[in-house]
Amino acid sequence: MKIAQRIPRSFFIFLIVGSLTVLIDYSVYFMILRTGSIPINIAKSISFIIGAVFAFFANKSFTFMSKMNLDQTWMKFVLVYLSALGLNVGVNWFFLNILGKTYMTQTLAFFISTVSSAIFNYFGMKNVVFAEKARLK
Repeated sequence: MKIAQRIPRSFFIFLIVGSLTVLIDYSVYFMILRTGSIPINIAKSISFIIGAVFAFFANKSFTFMSKMNLDQTWMKFVLVYLSALGLNVGVNWFFLNILGKTYMTQTLAFFISTVSSAIFNYFGMKNVVFAEKARLK
């Protein structure tokens, strides 16, 4: 059996949605940083939240094709994403403090923090936010 056949379809869709989410996060992050008036951690938080809103609706509709209503999912999504936000900002801060704050290190720290939170988010959304009772058995 090929490796791709063992990986759930939802994971591949998650990668596409995630790539678009990262593009939104990245674009907003650097637009904010270019203003020069907002601290890095605040800029990263804002860009992450804007990406998260997109990710919620795209993952609900396309990745997990969840029929669950907003009342059943939004609080779990917020908890998973707030946890991921802490991980994302913390990893970003950690690497910037090790590597210094240049454009190149900001980009590297951005991608390391994004990969860390993306892995966390996939499993959180699959197993917590959009988990249907049948899947949990």
